[in-house]
Amino acid sequence: MSSLARVRSARYAALACFMWAIASTSGAAQNSPCDKGLEGLGHGPNGYALRGDRCEGIYIQQVGGTVLWVASYTQSFESYELTSGADLVIEWSTPADAVMRLRAQGVKHDLYYRMDAVRSAAPRSYHWPSDVLAAQRISREDIGVLGWIRQPIGGVERDVYVPLRIAQHSTPRDTALYELVLFPTVRLNEVYVTLATVGADGHPLQYMKKGQPLHYGYYPPEQPIPIELRDQAEAGVYYLEISADLTNGGSVALTHWIYYGRARHER
Repeated sequence: MSSLARVRSARYAALACFMWAIASTSGAAQNSPCDKGLEGLGHGPNGYALRGDRCEGIYIQQVGGTVLWVASYTQSFESYELTSGADLVIEWSTPADAVMRLRAQGVKHDLYYRMDAVRSAAPRSYHWPSDVLAAQRISREDIGVLGWIRQPIGGVERDVYVPLRIAQHSTPRDTALYELVLFPTVRLNEVYVTLATVGADGHPLQYMKKGQPLHYGYYPPEQPIPIELRDQAEAGVYYLEISADLTNGGSVALTHWIYYGRARHER
């Protein structure tokens, strides 16, 4: 091979490597679990950023949102030790093989924290490193954790919340009592719950609860509102509506689809 041919070959090889690097970077960006709106707000060594297979950390200011949102949906969520260094294990049961999106977020005043991860259909578990939680001294009571999949309901692709089982030093517990946590940013007068099976058209079919008030009596802003939901006789997707009367007037309503299905249904 001539000197000119060797130079051209080296240039082509370098160009091929450069194009491969660009494609790899682009692919990684597309598959990143990070919320682009939060990446620019990360601050310091524990700021919100990509950490291996997850994005996690704190950010410097509150981002826009609604006056009421679902912060957590768990089947069991045991307290964890910040000093142990052990991972938290998250497990779930789903109605079908589907990509799972996981999100942890602060439910405490002025705690601007998030963790985002995306998991493939199998295995249905995730080992969540506890280093950022430990560094920021974030306890179990300070966060909510959500998991959801995409599933066709009534001919429309919708997010379906899946109950999570979370533990650190034991096997995550499979229980018949689920906890859904709401987070209000304003004071509420009352909160109402509607729960129903879902028909083929995606609309409520048979009601288990219909506009049932919680009767907690006091709903201050930025204080989590836990709601207990018992396991249903049939595993499947259910319609959930949360509505609330605002103290300053008006109301708000949230419509979601949630999955009931304990691990026993997979065994």
